[in-house]
Amino acid sequence: TSDKVRGFAAGGVDFITKPFHPEEALARVELHLSKRELERRLEEELARRKESEERLQQVNLELQEAIACKDKFFSIIAHDLRNPLGSFRDLSEMILEKSDSLSKSDILRLVKMEFDSTKRMFALLDDLLMWAKSQQNKIEFYPQNTDLAEIIAYDVGLLTLHAQEKQITLKNSVAAPLWG
Repeated sequence: TSDKVRGFAAGGVDFITKPFHPEEALARVELHLSKRELERRLEEELARRKESEERLQQVNLELQEAIACKDKFFSIIAHDLRNPLGSFRDLSEMILEKSDSLSKSDILRLVKMEFDSTKRMFALLDDLLMWAKSQQNKIEFYPQNTDLAEIIAYDVGLLTLHAQEKQITLKNSVAAPLWG
């Protein structure tokens, strides 16, 4: 018995006693081979799970970045829609409150400004839809030159009413045309 204890202490995992029985020895060898095979499979499964977990963490990080990008984009869109909507609201309010004292030409000018504000909102919504399609790889990109002076003049026109209400003078000093 002390030899068996010393053997286990030295790192032995099994023993065969004398007299030697071939069936018992074969059963012990098969048991240890089976145990080793199960240990190998377990190690492979653990490695596979660790790899899957790392992949899942990477996908989760990419998802969090995509959500942050989407949130920032929606914030920008909301901000960009706010100005034309605010102009539209303010112009409508002005027409309603002062319609009796406004001349026909003033009303037409204000209605045109409302119309321009509405066109800008639609353009922003079209841009949003175009961006969504581009994120889904459903459109092809064809860059083209655009007259930036025209866009700037249009935006200054939209902001003029708000600026006048706050006694701010807007001056567009962009020379036309400005291609970019």
